[in-house]
Parts: sequence; C-alpha cells; structure tokens
Amino acid sequence: TIKKETKYIENLIVILCTIVFYAIVDNDGVITTYEGIALLVMAILYILYNIVMSKVGNKLDSDEVSEIEAAEAAKKVTSL
Repeated sequence: TIKKETKYIENLIVILCTIVFYAIVDNDGVITTYEGIALLVMAILYILYNIVMSKVGNKLDSDEVSEIEAAEAAKKVTSL
C-alpha cells in the first residue's frame, strides 16, 4: 500500500519539477547545456529518492510482519 505521506512528498516533487521545467522552457524555448544538466541532476535525485524509500519501505514492512508474527505467537501461547 502507498502511504499518504509518500504520495504527498512525491506529488510535491513532481509539481516542483514541473514548475522548474516550465520556467526553463518558457524563458526562450530552448534548453541549454546547464539547464539540461540541472534537469538531469533532478531526475537522478528523484530516482535515488525512490530507491531509498523502497529500501526503507521494505524494512518497515518486514518489521511490521515480525510484529504481527510475534503477536500471533503470543496468542497461540496464551490460548494453550
């Protein structure tokens, strides 16, 4: 499942990138080398953000599974 905070952050990043891209293109209709590098850096940072969030999300998911398994094991012990 996608958490509300993640959707908020990613939507904010996409809106910010869209505004920057519009400002670059609206200036003269041509993307210069420096502007292209800036857009490339922003794309790389976004990809790295997604990789990090994926790893953090997987770790959190495994922690939640461990907690659920521990609770189920405790229920089995108390029901015996």
